Amino acid sequence: MPFALGTSAGVIMAGVGVSYFRSRNPEFGGPVHEGARSFLQDFGLNAFVAVLSANVGPKVITALGGDTILWLALIGTAGALIPPFIAFWIGIKFFGLNSIIAAGASTGARNSTPGLNAIMEESGSSVAAVPYPVSYALTTVLALIGGYVSMILS
Repeated sequence: MPFALGTSAGVIMAGVGVSYFRSRNPEFGGPVHEGARSFLQDFGLNAFVAVLSANVGPKVITALGGDTILWLALIGTAGALIPPFIAFWIGIKFFGLNSIIAAGASTGARNSTPGLNAIMEESGSSVAAVPYPVSYALTTVLALIGGYVSMILS
């Protein structure tokens, strides 16, 4: 089986390497003002989304003809809502977890940091953050493995 990192994984690995080097040598890169760092982060993300949209947008619009958009909306909504509710229910009923811990694990499984922040704000406790990183890491690894296996099988 051939194995290659690709552009996105290469950029991530480069970011991890630079971050590691910066954590060991704080003088590398100098002190960066929080406002400038936040601006660059937001600008980079927005530029990425804009370029991706400009390249993919016209193709998506032509592909979404007829009833396709309705089915896509229904399947997308079901795929976004049903798994977290099932995970929450299994956490409470089968594992006997506290509802806040089960909600934290569910948001981690969906890689939803805003969801975790909402749970912690509503509950007034940071207990939901305890299971979050475990389920976050587990589902991320499983998604990468599943994507690689589906790529091989297709």
